[in-house]
Order: sequence, then C-alpha cells, then structure tokens
Amino acid sequence: MHIFSRSTLFEDRYDAAKTLGSNGKNVGIAVSLDEFYTFRKQLEDISAFVSIDIANGAIIKDIDWQGKYPLIIGNYGNPRVLGRADLRGNLIYKFGIGGGSSCSTRLETGVGAPQGWLIHHASKKSDRYSDGHKPIISDGGVKNTADFVKAVALGAEAVMMGYVFAGANETPWEPVKINGKWYKPYRGMASSQEKQTSSHVEGVSGYVPYEEKSVHAIVWELRDGLTSAMSYSNAFTLNEFVENVEFVLSPSSQNENQTRLING
Repeated sequence: MHIFSRSTLFEDRYDAAKTLGSNGKNVGIAVSLDEFYTFRKQLEDISAFVSIDIANGAIIKDIDWQGKYPLIIGNYGNPRVLGRADLRGNLIYKFGIGGGSSCSTRLETGVGAPQGWLIHHASKKSDRYSDGHKPIISDGGVKNTADFVKAVALGAEAVMMGYVFAGANETPWEPVKINGKWYKPYRGMASSQEKQTSSHVEGVSGYVPYEEKSVHAIVWELRDGLTSAMSYSNAFTLNEFVENVEFVLSPSSQNENQTRLING
C-alpha cells in the first residue's frame, strides 16, 4: 500500500488519496499532528488510511477515531502504549524508532529499542486473538526478504519498508554507477537534504543497490519468501506461523545465516 507522504502539499496528497480511494485503490495519506486536527472532519470521511506521521507518537493524546478507514498512529518505541485508555476507535499502532537504514536517531539521541524485541512484546500486548485486537505495524530494520518474514513471524500485521523498495525501477532519481556497480540515491526523511537544514538532523542520505527490478517483482519476492518460511514452519495461516516459529540467536547462528561461496 502506498501512503502519500508529507513531502507534498496537503491539498495535493488529500486529493490523490481521495480520488484513488474512491476508485477502490488501497492507499493512505500521511499528515502532521497539526494537519490532523485542522482537517480531521475531511480525513474521517475519506476512503483511505490516515497516518499521523511523526517521530514520537507519545505526544498523541485522547484520540477516538471513528473514520471510514483506520487511523495509523506512531511511531512508538515502547509496547506500553497499547494499554493507554485515551487512544480509542479504529486504530493501528506503528512501532519503531531509529531502526531505519537511513535513520541516525539512536546515534544522536540514544533513543530506541531493538526492532525484533519491540515487535515481539507489542504483539504480546496487542490481544491478537481477541475482539479487542490492536493491529501493529513494524517500521524499520528491514534490509531483505528474511527481515520482512521475521517481522511477520514476530506478530506484525504489516511491515513498513523503505530500503527494500528504494532501488526499484519506479522510484525517483536516475541510477548512478559507483565503482562499476549501479545504485540509486536514498534519503532519510530526517536528513539535512530532505529537511533543507542542518539543524536537528537525525537521518542520512546515501545510495542503495539498483537491480532493475519493479516494485511488483519485489513484492512477489517478499510473498515467495513468506510462503516458503510458512511451509518450513508447518503453518497454513499467518496466526499459525506466529504460533509455530521459535527464535534462536547466537554468534554461530549469525555466521551460518551468511552465504559462504567464493565468487569465481
């Protein structure tokens, strides 16, 4: 699902989300906290997901969302938010602070929790198998198909990814050749290039590998990786997958996870 980002004018992203949503497309619109309160009536009527796109979801207070589509709130770095009584209605919680490939928040501030730990404990508190279930999104830490599969196995209903898709054919900027290999530029939303300032920067810019793949092809690779992992885990549904998996982490397992062939 594509969510129109805050890097465009509110009117432009609202009109785009409204038009596509009205035509049955699965889209969303990101808004600032000020935009949310200013345009809340409009946003409640739109046939699209609404995401309050801010770095610290803890400042969001007293929400009772009754919109047509769910409201995504976050980002959160502590599972305790799922117990807050002032957050009500059709909500989805987005977890992850500082885990993105272009994010330097943890280096700049020391804030953030390991993404696997965070999603595991958030899933435990989300009442996954009850009527009061609170869906969660994992945001950050995904650099390949295996990371995506692990996020789902830990209990995330959705996974937010930038790095994985940044090198796709459809993304902005032309490929550039560096030391004989092709890359595409990739900017963190909190980088100085995106913010157009050097003040309070918590992101970096760089390059990601370009392999001439479409977004469609990448999505199917993710799907194939997930279905294959489910078969290894004797799981026919996502709930069975979450129940059946067992995580083991050690230095030896990390070494075993790497390919060890020598390119000839």
